Amino acid sequence: MRAKIIYRKPDFSYILYLAPPMIKGRRILDNGKLRIEYIPGMNNPKHSSSLNSSLARKRREKSLNLILANYTISQLPDEYIAGREVYVISLVPQYPGSPGLKRWIDKETFLPLKQERYNSEGKLTFSSQFTEIHFGKKISEEELNDIPESGENGKLLPPHQVISDIVELKEISRFPLSFPKYLPSGYSFQEGVLLNGGKRVALTYTNGLETIVLFQGPPINLKIQGDREMPFGTKFRTDKGKTFVLIANISEEELTKIMESIE
Repeated sequence: MRAKIIYRKPDFSYILYLAPPMIKGRRILDNGKLRIEYIPGMNNPKHSSSLNSSLARKRREKSLNLILANYTISQLPDEYIAGREVYVISLVPQYPGSPGLKRWIDKETFLPLKQERYNSEGKLTFSSQFTEIHFGKKISEEELNDIPESGENGKLLPPHQVISDIVELKEISRFPLSFPKYLPSGYSFQEGVLLNGGKRVALTYTNGLETIVLFQGPPINLKIQGDREMPFGTKFRTDKGKTFVLIANISEEELTKIMESIE
């Protein structure tokens, strides 16, 4: 994957995906108040809360506390990325079945210039890094505002409603929610997201670094019913009049325990 990323103080960011072809032209703009995503071929851009919103800041604070509790953090020998000196930080999980992370942090700006993610078995699953960096480069306003303003109806898609209180989430949900009785060590509830006007709900749990997402809603008409394994740390089940989709970068054993504990 190749992408062009622009940061501007205090809260502005812009991402333009250049390759591979399946995501080329995708753009994400975050102006500190709103996050707008445009995918070529879609009628309307969709928007959500900025990653610098008060909710996002609270989420990061909680994540940091969880990381400190669930991971062993160590500093490795310094290196260079794109000609810049960086700190190398390693996060090793304290509990089995959880993934790990390494990050290369620019010494001057503290921007992450490279990262590697490892699965629960310690195998590298994802790596990304900057290959070219320019600081202080002038960018035209036209380049930063090239996301189409409208589709057929001239409006942005409404953002999903995010609720961090379980009691409130249960009250607002259009249907009785099911929750897992089992979670891997170190994980706790983060928030619920109402999708499709509340017809479906995504429950998220985090250990600070990784997130477990449990989607649920009305049954989906599929050829295979019951429990079904899918790639990329995903399990599927139709039961109790609902369809459940569980997604997480954790071991297969832990995924199974979570899915079987849902009530």
